[in-house]
Amino acid sequence: MFTRLLLLFSLLIVVLPLPTQGQAMSCPDPTQSWQERASDDMDIDVAGLTEGEPQIAETLPFLRSLLVVRHGCLVYERYFADASADTLFNSYSVTKSVTATLIGMAIDEGKIGSVHDEMATYITATVPPADRRISIDNLLKMLSGIGWNEDDPKDITGMLELKRDEVAYILSLPLSHRPGTFWNYSTADSHLLSAIMTGASGETELAYATPRLFAPLGIANVRWTQDANGFNLGGTQLFWQARDMAKFGLLYLHGGIWNDKIVLSKDWIDYVTTPQLADPTIYTLAYGAHWWIVSLPDYPRMFAAVGYGGQYIIVAPQQDMVIVTTANSYIQPPNLYISGLEATRQQEAILDYVATFILPSIST
Repeated sequence: MFTRLLLLFSLLIVVLPLPTQGQAMSCPDPTQSWQERASDDMDIDVAGLTEGEPQIAETLPFLRSLLVVRHGCLVYERYFADASADTLFNSYSVTKSVTATLIGMAIDEGKIGSVHDEMATYITATVPPADRRISIDNLLKMLSGIGWNEDDPKDITGMLELKRDEVAYILSLPLSHRPGTFWNYSTADSHLLSAIMTGASGETELAYATPRLFAPLGIANVRWTQDANGFNLGGTQLFWQARDMAKFGLLYLHGGIWNDKIVLSKDWIDYVTTPQLADPTIYTLAYGAHWWIVSLPDYPRMFAAVGYGGQYIIVAPQQDMVIVTTANSYIQPPNLYISGLEATRQQEAILDYVATFILPSIST
């Protein structure tokens, strides 16, 4: 279903210095809570944003949340249907970008040598000889060559049933292409990265992430599904609040710096958000390394963590902006999903909305 996708709070009261003329006001990193600022301070026309709200009801009825962060301040926040700021949203494949972040942190920490290391160095399961050539870089770029089919219920639905030895199942699949030569969107590649994280660190992804990523950002309410062997699913089923998704995007916007401390290296951010392939592309998206690159007409290139059916963390460096959306991806919860075609349509409709209403609202 992913194959065609190349797809209330308490305010922290802070006294801010007035900006000099021509300099936009900004907010401190929201470790405890987000600060809201008047739109005039943020060089953004919130009235223009609200003009698009009837369009949401008409063409984006599946939308559950929409947040806009400008200059580090939460300038726009809306929830729809039964959602609220307290809702834990399944971010689906946004999870992949979190997994990639943890790989980078493990490299920074010295627990993993480099992206060029073979996955077999860290996975405790028996790796078939043909698969031993697969590197961490191959997995991050979806170039493993493993014959996983994201459209086949046996593969992706089987993973979500949480009953089988998932790593063993993935490694039992044939190697369809030589590693590094063929792009195939694969949640299997992401799950192998989770196994690598556990093998390298001795901890699950969630246990590793909590003190190093989530706690520094003030992200306290997270649920992350595990497979039958206790590995967090590396590519899906990370549940968290939309505001915390925005914090994650803000970390990337700020080059890995949070409250003047390095949480993630800038080199790693550059690596995962650089297009690794001239092709494939679909609509406005191209692929990096577990992050997508977004190119909308008339706007500088952005990058995004993207999840099934319209989960987005869009990072727009030139606009100093983060945009978060979550969307309904179920026909009937918890496990009857919309079709891949419908998921693609929802994702494209959200990007159209971003291009039509959100980005044009920026005044400078």
